[in-house]
Amino acid sequence: MHWLVYAIVFISVMLIDQMSKKHAINSGKKIVKNKGAFLGFLKHKPKLLLFCQFLAIGVLIYLFFSDNIFIQRLMFALMIGGAVSNEYEHIKKDGVTDFIKVGKLYVNMADLAIFTGLFGFTIYSIISLFIF
Repeated sequence: MHWLVYAIVFISVMLIDQMSKKHAINSGKKIVKNKGAFLGFLKHKPKLLLFCQFLAIGVLIYLFFSDNIFIQRLMFALMIGGAVSNEYEHIKKDGVTDFIKVGKLYVNMADLAIFTGLFGFTIYSIISLFIF
């Protein structure tokens, strides 16, 4: 039963991210095309960026399957969904569409899913040090 939850989270993140990007583009909202990783990191080295992105997704998938705690897997499903969605757009469109303004930065729903998963995983890990 848990596997269905993980699959729904993974697919939902990807669908919401891709649909929100399409809506932002079609509605005329200000968008920023990011050809690199966070803050444009490695934008001038696309082959290295692609390698690092696939490596990161591989590590997240490994961690997902190596852990059997529901909340941790749920957080990894969020991160994997966001990473795969952004990677898909990097490959298909040679860059990621960012449209949500956060201070001076622009992000997208996939970035928020990755951040939420990382934040949730970190908080759970810290709490589990004291409780378990």
